[in-house]
Amino acid sequence: MDTLIVTGPICSGKSTYIAARVKETDSDALVLELDKIGHEILGELYGEVDRAALADIVFEDPAELAKLEAELHPRILARAHERAIAFAGAHPNGYVIVEAALPLPACNMPEIAQWLATAKTHVCEASYEERLTRALARGMTQHDFERRNRVQAARQ
Repeated sequence: MDTLIVTGPICSGKSTYIAARVKETDSDALVLELDKIGHEILGELYGEVDRAALADIVFEDPAELAKLEAELHPRILARAHERAIAFAGAHPNGYVIVEAALPLPACNMPEIAQWLATAKTHVCEASYEERLTRALARGMTQHDFERRNRVQAARQ
């Protein structure tokens, strides 16, 4: 299955790039937003979650962030892979686009690791000022942008 991973820091233009990519082709496409899948799984595991309160914890404490990611990332990748496989079965000439804020972590599930290893990757980039402007226009506070940016920058 043809797969493109689109990654880049917060507000770097990933969604815009993906929309243009989908529009320019006449093939069927499935866009998997890993952040949304993560929210689904978080809700399934813990019910209603105050995401702002959770962000206050994990973006200020690297150990808490690592614990959350260790719990969620394998599940997110497995769910994305399941959806990609189902899509590929129904659309053999289609392609899958995976939107991820961070480079995807190593995966110890062989089938998923192989899928990710054969995918192409596109990294979106934008200046700090442009990304901050976009974040503020979307209603994010500068404080929230700064702490997400700090965590993501450490991992790019």
